[in-house]
Amino acid sequence: MNIKTLIENITLAGDDPLGRPARITFRSPRENTPNNGNQRYMWSWQREEGHRIITTPIQSSLITQRPRRLALSKDKTCLEVIEHITPLRWFGILGITLDGQGWPPYFGRSYEFYDALHHSLGESNQKVKWCTAGNSIAFSHRDKLSGQSIFTPSEAPGLHVHIAINYPGLGKYDLYRAIPEELFRIKEDMKAFTPGLPHWLYFPSCIGKTLGLWKHHQHVAWAREKGVSPERILKQFAEHRLVDLLGSLAFTHPSQLLAGTVESIYGGHRSDMMLVRKLQENLKDVDTREKVLTVPAPSV
Repeated sequence: MNIKTLIENITLAGDDPLGRPARITFRSPRENTPNNGNQRYMWSWQREEGHRIITTPIQSSLITQRPRRLALSKDKTCLEVIEHITPLRWFGILGITLDGQGWPPYFGRSYEFYDALHHSLGESNQKVKWCTAGNSIAFSHRDKLSGQSIFTPSEAPGLHVHIAINYPGLGKYDLYRAIPEELFRIKEDMKAFTPGLPHWLYFPSCIGKTLGLWKHHQHVAWAREKGVSPERILKQFAEHRLVDLLGSLAFTHPSQLLAGTVESIYGGHRSDMMLVRKLQENLKDVDTREKVLTVPAPSV
């Protein structure tokens, strides 16, 4: 898979979760990144602090876990729902600078970010670099009962993912994807909205929509929506869970993608970042087998 970069800056505007105007700009690496190896292909975050413009490489150490989401956080600034943006890296889209803070436009999913960018991408003749863990990883977690996260390293580029979900009253669902072979499927997975859980939130959301106080009722996958089958809603939940996991795994290394097999059994944001932290303890370049360094993720 070849590296892709933006050939022009793209600004995406919309509403945040409270209906306030929000925007984020994706800046091309030509504008503000030196052309020196891996640094050119790191993602960066640009924001205002006081009267200064600060640009920081996006590292897992910047991640803060919020209720139902992840955010970049540095000093007194933040960028929310970052896990809806970073899945773009799995398409080989590198070297982007995210210019924004607070809430970006909220769509309840990742697809709009991909759709805004993919027509303005240029493909280089350089291959994406891949890294893997030096050992297998497996641990239980408390995101849900009997939850597990498992990673098996690979000596070849590419990532295989298995997602398992289990929701009482709805059922179980398993989803499997391979990168880069099934990127066309992942593009469709990115259209799955955030799960409408707990179920009781459906009625306050309907009221907020009717009163004009809540503009994102349609950006949630509601199990209680009339005519929606359990099979269909479970599929959407699993697809959104997959994209969330990919958004977290994008933080494993700032300029390389993770190679291997990941199994997330009844996982969530907390277990995803636990896995990233364990992966970073012993990362190796797939091609050279040499150890690669990164800034560790914070404890969760």
